[in-house]
Amino acid sequence: MVLTVKEIEQRVKPVAEKYEVPVVYIFGSYARNEATNESDIDFLVGTEGMPEKYRWLVYSDFFEELKKAVDHEIDLVEIEALANTNPTTIQKNFTKQVMEERLKIFEK
Repeated sequence: MVLTVKEIEQRVKPVAEKYEVPVVYIFGSYARNEATNESDIDFLVGTEGMPEKYRWLVYSDFFEELKKAVDHEIDLVEIEALANTNPTTIQKNFTKQVMEERLKIFEK
């Protein structure tokens, strides 16, 4: 089942609030309005300023709760990870694409 952006926002909000995640975006097929039943949901999260007690949970508990909340396969990318000091051309292109198509769905 393809979710609407509004449905994703509603499902993400309580999880993001619980873990005090500052900002959550979607990118990829859902952000481009090209999602199909087989699409995963690509999330971009900002963790800067996040309480240390939750920061390490982003790729474990938060990931699992987010996946359960949207009932889809997901990918999770941290904004700060895109700021690689020596990115390859592929990484630069990926970062550019993500930043251009991202759609904010939650902000603390």
